[in-house]
Amino acid sequence: MRNKPPEIGELLNLTALIYVSVLDPSKITDSMGAMEACSGMPGPQLFTFHRDTSAILESQMCAAVHRSLSDDYLNHWGNVDPRVRTLAPIR
Repeated sequence: MRNKPPEIGELLNLTALIYVSVLDPSKITDSMGAMEACSGMPGPQLFTFHRDTSAILESQMCAAVHRSLSDDYLNHWGNVDPRVRTLAPIR
């Protein structure tokens, strides 16, 4: 686990990688690595959802998590995830 907060350069890099991965899904792995480095903990997740219906469109978890868990989230757990209902109204 990390003992200090991330530096501004790490946070800017993470932000840039997240935006880039929206346009180029092959960069999602880089985004996940940056999230792990910034947080100091394994297990980050990126998911996209349809703002109007709150339907989960895609879920990606770090390399340490088996792909079947992302599929489980996409097919079941995303439907009951309170984060989606909380984020959907934000414009």
